[in-house]
Amino acid sequence: MTTQLSQEEVEALVGEPSISDAAATVEPRDFSQPRRLGSAQQLGIRRAIEAELPRIESELQQWLREVPTVSLAGLGEVSARGLFDGLEDPVAIQVLEVAGAQGWAIWTNDAALRCATRALGAELPDEVEARPLSPLEAGVVSDLLLELAQHAARPFGLSPRPLGLPQSQRELATFGGPDHGEDSQRLFLHFDIDGPIGASTLRLYLPGVLPERRSTTRIQAPSLPSHLDDVPVTICAELGGAEVPLSDLVSMEVGDVIPLDRRVGQPIDVLIEGEPAGRAHWGQLEGGLALSIKDLDPLMHIHAAPEAERHE
Repeated sequence: MTTQLSQEEVEALVGEPSISDAAATVEPRDFSQPRRLGSAQQLGIRRAIEAELPRIESELQQWLREVPTVSLAGLGEVSARGLFDGLEDPVAIQVLEVAGAQGWAIWTNDAALRCATRALGAELPDEVEARPLSPLEAGVVSDLLLELAQHAARPFGLSPRPLGLPQSQRELATFGGPDHGEDSQRLFLHFDIDGPIGASTLRLYLPGVLPERRSTTRIQAPSLPSHLDDVPVTICAELGGAEVPLSDLVSMEVGDVIPLDRRVGQPIDVLIEGEPAGRAHWGQLEGGLALSIKDLDPLMHIHAAPEAERHE
């Protein structure tokens, strides 16, 4: 059996074995500690924040001298990496210290200028030209954003502390910027504010809101009978496949090369008991191969099966 190979494929075969840099190292973890907020926990957070909205509106009233309407427009998790990409200077970013890490309250320059003007008792112009806040205006906006962040963080037992109010990407960099350590995920809360200064959106990013630890006695899948909890299952990774004529198969010799239908670096298929269940990247752990799960649904083959087939 002979196969035409490209120069790149030849170099890959004769060179040192390598693993994609994207998943060069796979770290084991405690599976009782989730890495993301579950849907039930997010629902609880939403209810806690919505209960705090009247106090946030009352706080804004003291600054704006009129009650605004505040609503929770968005809630979820976001990575700190690339969080400030696309922001246009000037902008108002209240840098916060929360639970030993950085958090941020971000407001547009237009909203910050209108807020400071209103709070200082001046008349609001019809149009506000973008410009950096004066030291007095920056102090007003910083105090207001800190108060709002403290109200939003109260349900989690967190106490944000102010670090500064940079108004440009360059100024923000002096605070160290988003960290790339273990605390890369942050709870984000987007508040729509409508009132005497017009409509705006305040974006708040809080570290320190951690996923709830799973109980070791809790059944992870309610539909799974408890006596099946310890039944072992086989998880396999399928690197790829190829179709070859039977004549080539019977004449195959040691050293023949069979190209697979998968490019280097592409996710590989995860099989549970021979059935498709998700995708993963391969990596290494303590000198051996390991899988870094990209997405997983143990019942994927059931979800994908036609309705008639499920009831056979």
